[in-house]
Amino acid sequence: TLHVTKNFQDGIFELTIHQKIPPTPGQSKKEPMEMPIEVGLIGPDGKDIVSKVLILSQEKQSWTFEGLTTTPVISINRSFTSPVKIDDRETDSDRSFRMAHDQDAFNRWEAGQAFAQDILIKMVEELEANRAPQIPSDFLAAWEQILKDPNIDPAFRSLLMTLPSVENVAEAMTIANFDAIFSARQTLRN
Repeated sequence: TLHVTKNFQDGIFELTIHQKIPPTPGQSKKEPMEMPIEVGLIGPDGKDIVSKVLILSQEKQSWTFEGLTTTPVISINRSFTSPVKIDDRETDSDRSFRMAHDQDAFNRWEAGQAFAQDILIKMVEELEANRAPQIPSDFLAAWEQILKDPNIDPAFRSLLMTLPSVENVAEAMTIANFDAIFSARQTLRN
């Protein structure tokens, strides 16, 4: 798992990645692995400001990007450059922006899947509490952008708008309520 922190101040964006490798039988302490991580910094217009491959070789490593005029949205592990999980505590706003604009197809799809899964879990909690489920406007705006974008291949558009399966949502929950998950998916889909 890669834990990502980011900071933007005075035109300088700092990206820090901390790799955490769990112990395995016979190897309680793991050394850091060297791996490529393709990173994209996306500007407010949806275009890449920077796209480059970073080499992560230490347990914790930082990179700086200077001369930026605004806080970029970050797209990490583009082209699935390394088979790792990313924990970046991304905001809903950043996820919806990547859903609508990320130039990397996998990351664009993954942003939508992660955002939709979190929404579905919150909707299940609302249904279980007998409250009307809420759908964030950021998510709906991203879907609208995907529908209106003439440059998206129709097959990819369909993939971008496919919600996580009931099983995938259930796996992310401590206690799964399959009826509520199904109901939440139906509400979000419609």
